[in-house]
Amino acid sequence: MNVLIHTIKNDMHAAAVAWALKEKGVNTDLLFAADFPSRAKSSIHVGALSDHARLQHEGNESSVKTGSYEVIWHRRLAGSVADAEAHPADVQFIEQESSAYLDGFSLLLERQNSTAFLVNSLAARERARSKSLQLSVAQECGFTIPETIISNDRDQIGAFLNRNGPLCVAKPLTGHAWDTTAGGRIATQTVAINASMLANTKVALSPLIVQAQISKLEELRVVVMGMSVFVAAVTTGTPRIDWRTGAFAIESPTFEISEQEKKACLDVMEQLGIVLAALISFVMRTELWFLLKSMKWASSCF
Repeated sequence: MNVLIHTIKNDMHAAAVAWALKEKGVNTDLLFAADFPSRAKSSIHVGALSDHARLQHEGNESSVKTGSYEVIWHRRLAGSVADAEAHPADVQFIEQESSAYLDGFSLLLERQNSTAFLVNSLAARERARSKSLQLSVAQECGFTIPETIISNDRDQIGAFLNRNGPLCVAKPLTGHAWDTTAGGRIATQTVAINASMLANTKVALSPLIVQAQISKLEELRVVVMGMSVFVAAVTTGTPRIDWRTGAFAIESPTFEISEQEKKACLDVMEQLGIVLAALISFVMRTELWFLLKSMKWASSCF
């Protein structure tokens, strides 16, 4: 049996799985996308020499074979990194071209391994990244969703805040980090918001997610693997809008989610076409709601 793990170098999770598979006699190849093109050589041959594209990829501790995998795990995809010798004016072009190449390489890899078990397929992974779709699908599958607006319209957001305030939160659709003049980095997070804050804010420049705030007792990480559902609780000790902004602990939950909630999780997975994901859930005394994160970017879904 041959398994391919598509990830980044020094990913301890991928390394642990590769080691465990090796112990069971399973051949496991690694594809480090970020090593291309500076630390890996890769080729796609299309033409008369073969009736299908021939793929070749060799890098430091990574390699790919053409049409030979029973399982492909798109664990953590990363963009290409230009060689340090590249002229600064060319870096963006090099990384853009390299990323386009890797997209094609990965799509051909899936096509040539059409019977492989994909975790998750590239198409489903991309679809499942949409927070708008996540929320809509979750609601359709029976989850209780907080009142939400995703918009760059000041009037619409203001009206939403007046209806649902004063306790509302704002969050981005994607994660991002800015370099500071002091040499540090500031990352996006979930923050409190009210109508008065819109007065001096250029809302129209970028859309954002605004939701009614939910007071939580604890936050659950629900990991779904196929038909199996695993639950652990994230506790912070003191109330916090975004648990990532300080110390937290991972513990067993104070109560198990119900069979109905497990079924709802599996229904969401089926609707999004994915087989592996981590669900972030706020658990209150009477209801459960969630935001879903495909196992891709293993960054938080907030």
